[in-house]
Amino acid sequence: MPSSKAMAAAHPNQTKQAGYAALVAGTLLSISPSALAHVSEQGFVLLLPTQVYTAAGIAVVVATLVALATLPQRAALVLFRAKRWRSMLTGRRFSILISLFATAVLLALIALGWFGPRDPLKNLLPLTIWTLWWIGIVSLQGVFGNVWHWLNPWHGIAFFLSGDNSNVATPTRVSDEHTQAWPALILFVGFYALMLADIAPDDPARLASIVGGYFIVSLIGIKFFGAYRWFQEFDFTALVFRLYGYLAPLSQSSKQTDQSGFGLPGWALLESPKPSLSVSIFALIMLGCGSFDGINETFWWLGIIGVNPLDFQGRSSIVWPTLIGMFSANLLLVGVFAACVYLGLVLAKRQRPHTTVSFINLFCHLSLCLLPIAFAYHVSHFIASFLVNVQYSIAAISDPLNRGSDWLGLGQHYVTTGFLNNHHTVEILWLTQAGIVVFGHVLSILLSHGIAVRLFQHHRAAVSSQIPLAAFMVAYTFLGLWLLASPRGA
Repeated sequence: MPSSKAMAAAHPNQTKQAGYAALVAGTLLSISPSALAHVSEQGFVLLLPTQVYTAAGIAVVVATLVALATLPQRAALVLFRAKRWRSMLTGRRFSILISLFATAVLLALIALGWFGPRDPLKNLLPLTIWTLWWIGIVSLQGVFGNVWHWLNPWHGIAFFLSGDNSNVATPTRVSDEHTQAWPALILFVGFYALMLADIAPDDPARLASIVGGYFIVSLIGIKFFGAYRWFQEFDFTALVFRLYGYLAPLSQSSKQTDQSGFGLPGWALLESPKPSLSVSIFALIMLGCGSFDGINETFWWLGIIGVNPLDFQGRSSIVWPTLIGMFSANLLLVGVFAACVYLGLVLAKRQRPHTTVSFINLFCHLSLCLLPIAFAYHVSHFIASFLVNVQYSIAAISDPLNRGSDWLGLGQHYVTTGFLNNHHTVEILWLTQAGIVVFGHVLSILLSHGIAVRLFQHHRAAVSSQIPLAAFMVAYTFLGLWLLASPRGA
């Protein structure tokens, strides 16, 4: 990502609070180094009373847990009932045309990466990949659902490459436990390694080669494995979008693909079949990488690895520490989550000794319940970055070759970060970020309880199974809110 910072962060948290945050972060992630500078993101001097907001957010999460433990068993399931209707957006030809247009746009962006401006903040390729796509379109997927099904640049080409043209549509739902997505998991880890550890992920020519290479590999994969299998098992972008699509209030039914529905965010997740172990771990890795993406920028983290944030020597100096940290963080997260699920199952069996729910079954189902937390971190973490860099994107669209053109009629266009220098707008931004994080945790708790009720068919067993996971989520709430307010550098 473009590594220029529009701001420099500092937050006067009390020593005691920082110590608690360090303990939680060390428990949930891992102690290893890394630093990533996102596009013009983060970093104002946050002088708000974040201790109060953090305490209030955690209190909301705890109150949700208490309410679920005392309310009737059916309450959690009633919340996720959706209004159904037959899907209207089934035009196959129209979706193929849109996809082919997206393909043309992607090829033009790759060309711009190679032959366009060298400045990442003036070249549309890095701005599109890191701002409009990874922040904007991913966020839209979790809110409106099924966006990537229409914008996927490989979907239209697959119609011509696939030997069976009757089944080339990109899947809108994750398949059952028989679908193994280990290749997609490996590619996703590689994608995050590029973001966090590559010495110049925002360099236009370098990024053009990477995106162009993945484009060609995808075409070969579609031809060799078939479109449907490629999008289900290999294409990490399709899997990320499908998983986040489960969270949209307006979503497609998991049981009947010709039906859409509207309900509480995450209703489609409760209807989804048991995912495979690979998809379950993929969902956990989405949360782990997103969390590590935030924590590795903090002054606290840089201090642990002996890096002076005010005299940062460059990304090339921390490539290996970053990679080790990312892998360690995800391994520890999966281990902690598995331990919480196992302890929960032990507690549930004390309430219902003859339950047939297995550890793997519970692990695979509950892992998807962390998707709201991962999505909330993704959106809140990048809000400031998006507000700044979308302005660069508009300017680049108006003058893609950086030759003084003004296709959009913007006139003299200036990118502003003034809203980050005003106390009132900063407070609004912080409260929005904190609210998104807290809502994500509350939704995750509701979903996990609903799944537990469906699996155990016994209220006390379901509640007991959630006790260790509830402690995990409360701790993660604290970590997430601390990350938003923590001083950042590098």
